[in-house]
Order: sequence, then structure tokens, then C-alpha cells
Amino acid sequence: MSTLLEEENRPDSPSENQQAPYAAPYEGKRIAFVHTLGALAPVFDQLVAEHLPGAVATHVVDDGFYEAEFAAGALDETEQRRLVEHLNDGEAAEADISVVTCSFLGTYVDELAHEANGSWLRIDLAMAEAALAIGDRIGVLATAESSYRSTVQLLERLASEAAREVQLSAHLVEGAFAALERGDLDTHNSAVADAIASVQGEVDVIVLSQASMAQAIATMTEQPTVPVLTSPVLCFKRLREVLA
Repeated sequence: MSTLLEEENRPDSPSENQQAPYAAPYEGKRIAFVHTLGALAPVFDQLVAEHLPGAVATHVVDDGFYEAEFAAGALDETEQRRLVEHLNDGEAAEADISVVTCSFLGTYVDELAHEANGSWLRIDLAMAEAALAIGDRIGVLATAESSYRSTVQLLERLASEAAREVQLSAHLVEGAFAALERGDLDTHNSAVADAIASVQGEVDVIVLSQASMAQAIATMTEQPTVPVLTSPVLCFKRLREVLA
């Protein structure tokens, strides 16, 4: 396990040909991201530049959580304490909010929130709320079993709190994650696209548990017939509201 705290980073502003779609005043706002993979840091820097121009991003990368997800499927007590420490690090760094970018960690964030200082947000919350606003038949697609368990639990909790009866159908896209790990994006995207096409006739809305799945939508020869929701853009929409 290694834990890396990167220096604060003010993402580059969008180029002249890539203007920020939102013109809210986010100068001086600070967001602390907690990742399980270092490769996500530049991805979220770009999202900050596009959706929160002027804001400063910091990143904590803890690949021990990634290892725990796929080795044990759960965090032990020591790892849970470390997650709380990361959230508190964001508060200590004077971040306006901390964002946990791994859906697998979301359930633990909910359970441990009372131990963390400051404000925090799990990346899939806004997506789950949006899905419930669209309909009662919700399809959940994931390439990792641990991720869709977390997303299903979140949807069930939100539905219960709203006294809603929903029909959840969870589907693991077999082979897609292995393809992603070996860098075979074509196979990964094809598997996810096929899963979307297979499920869409049975549900009102589809949620993709992992942000990495979003790229598959653009590869579909026919556009989905129901809304397909991904977590990053909806999370940043929520951040704009929180930080405005």
C-alpha cells in the first residue's frame, strides 16, 4: 500500500476553443479528491477546469483501497480509519469539500461520516438521486462486483428514505474490467455497450457504477433508448451548486 498526497493543483483553464460551459465564480474554492488510482488525478483536474473554473484541486491517492476492493471486497478496520484520515486531511488543507471518487468507498463514507470533519461528497450520490427522479425501474451496470453492490445499496437507501418502491436490476459486465486492466479499451467499451443495449428495454434508466464505463456510450452504433447516467458530470453539477 502506498499513500500519496499530491501538491495542490490549479488545473489549466480551458483553451480558447474549449470554453468552460459554466461561468460561475469558483476562484479560491478548494476541492480535495480521494482516489484509489493515481491515473484519476489528471482526469479530475480536467473536470475541474471545465466545470469549476478557478477552483484549486488537491489529490490523495491511496492504492491500498484499490487492492482491498479486489482482494477482499471490503475495507478492514485499519483501512476504514485511514479513509477517515484522508477526509480529515481535506479539512486540514482548508478544502471547501472532499470528494471520494471511488463508488466502492461510498458505503464506508456514509457509515463513517460522523467521524470526519468538514464537508464531503461521494461521487455517485447525485447520479443515484437523478436515477430515482427518472423512474422506478433502474438498471445498474458495473464491471466490478464490489462497485455495483455499493451503488445498489445507495439506491436502496435513498428509495427507502423517500418511501419509494423501486425495481433494481444489477448486471455485472463480464470480462470488461479485465479488458480495461490490460488496456484493451475496444473490448471493454464493446462489452459495456452491448450490456446497455441488452438492458435498456427492461428499465426506465441505466446507471453506470464506474466512471470508466462512460466512454462506452460514444461507441454505440445506436443511441440508448433510455437515459444512461454516469457519475462524474452529475457529481460536478452538484459541486457547482454546493460551491456557488
